[in-house]
This record gives sequence, C-alpha cells and structure tokens, in this order.
Amino acid sequence: MIIYRGAEAIIEKIDENTIVKKRIEKKYRLREIDEKLRKERTKKEVKFLREVRRLGINVPKVLEVSDFEFKMEYINGKKLKDVLNKENFKFFAEEIGKIVASLHLHNIVHNDLTLSNMIFYESKIYLIDFGLANYSVSIENKAEDILTLYYSIKSLFPEIYEEFFRVFKDIYKMLYPNGNNVIERMKEILKRGRYSIRDNG
Repeated sequence: MIIYRGAEAIIEKIDENTIVKKRIEKKYRLREIDEKLRKERTKKEVKFLREVRRLGINVPKVLEVSDFEFKMEYINGKKLKDVLNKENFKFFAEEIGKIVASLHLHNIVHNDLTLSNMIFYESKIYLIDFGLANYSVSIENKAEDILTLYYSIKSLFPEIYEEFFRVFKDIYKMLYPNGNNVIERMKEILKRGRYSIRDNG
C-alpha cells in the first residue's frame, strides 16, 4: 500500500512494521545518469539515517538496502503538526531544540525541518525524510535549516509560533556553542525577506 507519493520517491507500507522508500525512475534522463543519481541519493539518505541514529536521535531504523530503494521500520505515530497545540508546544519546542542542536553540532543539516517530517510515537519525536540532508559547517546553511522550521511553525500555528520559537532557540543556543551566531544569521535572513521576529533574547 502506497502511503506517500512524491516527485522523487514513493513510500510503500509492506506490513505493520515495515515500509520501503523507492526512488522513482525519471524517463527524461539518460538511463545511466538516472541510475547513478538514484543510487547515490539512496546511499546518501541511508548513510544519514544510520549516522543520526548513532547520535541518539530517534529516526526509523534501516533494515535492508538495494540500489534504488531501502526498507526501514514503520513508525506508527502521528505527524507533529497533528499533535502540537497551545497546551503542549513548550515541551515540543524544547525537544526539537535538542534534536536540531545535536544535528548542527555534528554539522548535519536536515534541509526540510517541517512538522510533517516529525512523528510523535510512544512519547518520542522521530525525525524522518533525510532525502535533502547534507553536511555543512556553514552558519548560513544552519540558519536556513532553522528558518524552514520557523516558517512551518508560523504557518500552522500563528498564535503560538513566537513563544514556541523563543523556547526552541533558548535550548538550541544552550546546547550548541555556535547557536547564537546561527540564530542571529537567521534573523538577518528574515530581514532580507522583509520579515521580522520578536527578539526574546
């Protein structure tokens, strides 16, 4: 049963505990180039999932890998966008702050930090979809990583996004030594786009 269909991949549920992510063949590409890209992207995503898991961050466990697809455990929880609310957002802001600080401490940027890519299961947040993940020491890249989260929160929860982000950035800056520089750069990027953010310290 297909549970997700995107431009680059489909995710199919095999059984109650297993899903498979398959990278879609692109007919408009030369076959050799298409196969090379799909192999590289599959290998890269698996690498990030395994490495992030070793860091102690909750992600689906990779079970089996082939050229263009890989099997992983199915996290049977709810997307964070469907769980977060006015009563619990501070807890989630702190937990996400811890996750992002750990990623950035190891120079990993997820590049798609939205509430749809976070699953809440058995009182834990699982981060999913590392298809766009990369290594980077760049403050700008890390700031853009957080900016994606900021926009996700702001669009879905306009009434609490400022307080959510205040809690998030306090934890993030406490756990990531370069966190203050990243947050300041994020504010600069916001200003470039004619946005503003309340400065809560």
